[in-house]
Amino acid sequence: MSINKFRQHTYTPNEYYDYLRQVELGMSGDIEVGFLSEKLEGVELDGTSLTVDSQTVDVALVDDEGNVHEWFDGELAVEITTSENGVADDGDGNAITSVDLVDGVGEIEIHYSGDWDAGETVSVKVGDNDEILGYGDFDETETVLEVAS
Repeated sequence: MSINKFRQHTYTPNEYYDYLRQVELGMSGDIEVGFLSEKLEGVELDGTSLTVDSQTVDVALVDDEGNVHEWFDGELAVEITTSENGVADDGDGNAITSVDLVDGVGEIEIHYSGDWDAGETVSVKVGDNDEILGYGDFDETETVLEVAS
């Protein structure tokens, strides 16, 4: 019997069953990483420097329909790569290696420095070999920045 069946026969608020439904979907393996932020495209160069200093990338654990798994609080691994010579880090010269999710959502603050080339890209991989509820298919990669050609 599913959570939706119980909803019809009790006086418990629907928000409670919505929450339980998300947990039920998680337990069945309906979990994936979703990128909520738009990609920065056509970023201009000022010499060899980017015209943007930083970017916030919002990520979430979602089901197949894009609903956020609000029951999840935890940490996922992060790997940020650039296609050429640009530097993408935490602003203090350190690699960003994880993101904390609260209520299923987290932010990655990326700072840009160094010499960049036209057409260069920045990609973020979230969830390398992480397991949630015994499921471990969490390695979504998204291009988050593209320098104008």
